[in-house]
Amino acid sequence: MLLDWLYSAMNHLLGSFDEYLRLERNRSEDTRKRYRAVAQSLLQFLPEAPDDDWQRLKNTTDEDVRAFLIRAAETKSGDLSGFMWNQKLAAVRTLFRFLVKRKVVRENPAADIEVVEVVSPEKVPLTLTEFIAFLGAIEQRAEPYRSRDLAIAQVAFHCALRVRELHRLELGNLDFHNGYIINLRTKRRKYLLLPLPPLAAYALQRCISERARLGASPSEPAVFLSERGSRLSVRQMEELVPRYARQAGIFRRITPHYLRHSIATVHALLGTQPWDIQRLLNHDSLSTTERYLHTLQSLRAAMWAVDAQVSRMLAQFVPNWSQVPGGGAPPLLGPPSLPTGSAPFP
Repeated sequence: MLLDWLYSAMNHLLGSFDEYLRLERNRSEDTRKRYRAVAQSLLQFLPEAPDDDWQRLKNTTDEDVRAFLIRAAETKSGDLSGFMWNQKLAAVRTLFRFLVKRKVVRENPAADIEVVEVVSPEKVPLTLTEFIAFLGAIEQRAEPYRSRDLAIAQVAFHCALRVRELHRLELGNLDFHNGYIINLRTKRRKYLLLPLPPLAAYALQRCISERARLGASPSEPAVFLSERGSRLSVRQMEELVPRYARQAGIFRRITPHYLRHSIATVHALLGTQPWDIQRLLNHDSLSTTERYLHTLQSLRAAMWAVDAQVSRMLAQFVPNWSQVPGGGAPPLLGPPSLPTGSAPFP
């Protein structure tokens, strides 16, 4: 009976926290699920209190939170993950912010705990040559999985969808007649309207034509299905991409998000306007998009300007410099020309 009461009290607290995240913070379902899991882990970690979970949280100190974060951020090798530390800390801070608002606690014990500076490894996007090899690896698979996985790859790449958006994609989101993805729910309850280029549209049509072989019921709205005929999970999609990358001879870490990152880089090199790439990536801020662009346009202009200045100076001091092809001649600064024989072009 006591155990049942404790579970009931914990569920009541977590339910109230979830309601706060949904109504007052407008957090996505995925974020709420993650924050609830952290809150539950914290409750299980804290020392037992004679009353209830609310009292346990009321007694929590900053040292308790630090001890929890150290355990929660520990990797299998025994090291501490800065990424996991920051992720758990964000959830704990939000939990206690909720408790302060509800006047359960007076202060947020996580407020003064520092975020760990994390240096993310450089993401090396796929070149177009590698992407073609990636598709070639998928082509080796038997139907109906070949058509499904090709569609996942083409849509993730050309339409720059996040893996959870691929997971949510439904038949009703596809307007093949006009060539659009319509009303696809994205982050923060926004809805996406995005052009659907021919390669991605054709791959989706092939995928849909194979639905019956996966045992899909007529009422199943999801585009990408598992072998059971139900919606393919995010985890399953995340496992597919690195597997095909290895088969294609690509041995660096590749995830579904790399396909999104890669198409943004390709567009930047092609000279696509930054605000168009921002729309493709569905970013609220252009500054977020610029992380993908690597500031290629402005960097190119700056490098070419220095090159022109050095060339003009050489023309003054080096005999016959002006006779060298291109020597001393400032280049035209338009959109980048398409390089041949170098990434990301074959």
